[in-house]
Amino acid sequence: MANNDEMQKITEEKIKLVDTFLFNNYDNKDFIHKKNIHTNKVALFLDPRCHYRLRPIIVNHLTFLKDWNLYVIGTVESVNYLKVILPNVEFDHCIINEKNINTRQVTDILLNERLYTDYLKQYEHIYTFQVDSLMFKPFNYDIFNHDYIGAFDAMMKTKDSITNVYNG
Repeated sequence: MANNDEMQKITEEKIKLVDTFLFNNYDNKDFIHKKNIHTNKVALFLDPRCHYRLRPIIVNHLTFLKDWNLYVIGTVESVNYLKVILPNVEFDHCIINEKNINTRQVTDILLNERLYTDYLKQYEHIYTFQVDSLMFKPFNYDIFNHDYIGAFDAMMKTKDSITNVYNG
């Protein structure tokens, strides 16, 4: 079994590997992605930080989600940062005030009924991603033949129903 120092070294090597892949392949400041008013699909990105991986992560996902819109949940600073580093990427957004959020707060945001009834109501398909996720090939639309793909995570009770929320 690896000790703490060995685990730290393994973690650092994994981060370097992912960063090398991302920055060598997807760090394109001239990337273009336009909003599609006719789509029922949205890629939801949630992060309040001006993270160093933001550009390559967004470019990576939108490269494979060409006909999806992008919706960003972030702070004023992170949304403005995204507009500067990817000026040719069109997206809708909502602002949160918390600059550092924990996993519980992420869950609370994603389980908030208003997110789906007020902001994302026009979308039938929602793909959620964050700075620690990568896509390696185009989205497989056969997934739409299933009610849901993912690990069960929680239930969200709304005024009219109970919605199962999934993760992974």
